[in-house]
Amino acid sequence: MRENAINEFVNLRMHMFSFLQTGEKLVTFSERSVAINKNQFIILKSGNFVITEKIDIEENYYCKLIFFSNKMVDFFLSKYSNWIKKSINLEYQPPYYCLESDDYIANFVSSLTAIRGLSGVNEIRLLEIKFEELLVYLIGKCGQEFIDFFYSLVSSSININLRHVVETNLYNNLDLDEMAFLANMSLSTFKRQFKKEYKTNPGRWIKERKLNYAKLLMEREKKHAKEIFADFGYSNLSNFNSAFKNHFGFLPSEIDVQ
Repeated sequence: MRENAINEFVNLRMHMFSFLQTGEKLVTFSERSVAINKNQFIILKSGNFVITEKIDIEENYYCKLIFFSNKMVDFFLSKYSNWIKKSINLEYQPPYYCLESDDYIANFVSSLTAIRGLSGVNEIRLLEIKFEELLVYLIGKCGQEFIDFFYSLVSSSININLRHVVETNLYNNLDLDEMAFLANMSLSTFKRQFKKEYKTNPGRWIKERKLNYAKLLMEREKKHAKEIFADFGYSNLSNFNSAFKNHFGFLPSEIDVQ
């Protein structure tokens, strides 16, 4: 890519390895956000998330992706069942696994380029072998932690709690469409469930929570409005000042004399 992609909705129908080569990637899940640089790679479980991808100083973004299905996970786990076992009490696993790249990973990613362009059957078979090779390497490197994550890819999805989605992502500058997407709801369902949960509409509640936190930062950490207005989703200082005064009855610049 040669342009930034900001807060794009992704409905990932297969699991995915993402090997970032140049640029920056930010993936926002229902419970957290994860930033990835070109020295890292990430494995994403199928599902909904919001992604931001930014070009680097050379105005370029490049990432290699490997998609794989539950069927491939089951096949691998069955083939190596005598070698790998999941933990007896498998705790909740996040929907991603992030690792630092190393020489092996760099060589592995480079080898994928050489496979492209081969005849269809040969390319598919080689990719299957390379995929298996990668998993064997990661299990050897990361041990039981990675094994448990890999088992979790075929586990049933958890029921995402609306309150958890909202309060985890409150200061990530996500709009209501994006929060609804992460909660696996339509916007209308999200608004209806939000009002049932919080007894008010989501726009007002989120705006007031953000302004309250901004005021706290200015009072306790001596932050200036011009330093933080963008962090709370305002496009300019004037709009932030107006919203602040409407909510509190005075301007941010008056906090020192309150």
